[in-house]
Amino acid sequence: MVKKRLFQDFEPTSTSDWEAAIHKDLKGSDYNKRLVSKTISDIEIAPYYRKENLDGLEYLQSLPGQFPYTRGTNTKRKTTYIRQDINVETEILANKKAIRLIEEGVTSIGFIFNPDFKTNKATLKNLLHSINIEILN
Repeated sequence: MVKKRLFQDFEPTSTSDWEAAIHKDLKGSDYNKRLVSKTISDIEIAPYYRKENLDGLEYLQSLPGQFPYTRGTNTKRKTTYIRQDINVETEILANKKAIRLIEEGVTSIGFIFNPDFKTNKATLKNLLHSINIEILN
C-alpha cells in the first residue's frame, strides 16, 4: 500500500495570501478588533498561527530540566498526573467523591479543607477509607 501525504495535491499558501483572504472576508472590518482576542493577562491570541511564528523561539529547542523550563523540570519520570481537588465538607462525602474520581482515572487527589474543619485521626481515617494510595503515583 502506498501512503499518500494528506495535502500533497495542494499548493502551499503563503501568509500574505491568507491575510489577503481574511481582509477580503472581513469587508473592511478591523482584523485586530474582530479576530484577535486577549487573555486576562492581556496577551494577544491570533486567530491562527503558522510554522513561521515559531522561528527564532530558542526555548523550543530546550529539553525538560533545562532553562527556561518550558517543558518542565522533571527529567526522570515520564508520568503525567491527572489531578482533582476536592473541597472537604464532610470526610464521608469527600471520601466517596475521591473513590469515584479514582475509578474514573484521576491519579492525584488534593483535599481542600475549610479553615474551620476540625481534623483528627478519625476524620482522616474516614477520609482515606478504601482508598488505595499505592495506585496514586
